[in-house]
Amino acid sequence: MRIIEVRSGRVEFPEILAAMREWLDRHERPLVRFETRTDGDLITMKIHLNSDDLAELFRQSFHGAYAGPVEVPPVAVPATPQPDATLPS
Repeated sequence: MRIIEVRSGRVEFPEILAAMREWLDRHERPLVRFETRTDGDLITMKIHLNSDDLAELFRQSFHGAYAGPVEVPPVAVPATPQPDATLPS
């Protein structure tokens, strides 16, 4: 999962939000979560997307930045020892 952070002023916020909605509709709504935070006239939006490729396109489209860690799926560990493994005697 990728988190994209986009910032805007209060005046531009409705226009940017509408553009984001259109973008998400064109890409079959890959949005997982949407958060906003305000600090005076600055609005920070965090958009959580499941697809790394779509997240990159979204980031480029809205001049955003990556925020937060990337979730990495767990690695499968074999249940049986590999043939070349040395077992204790």
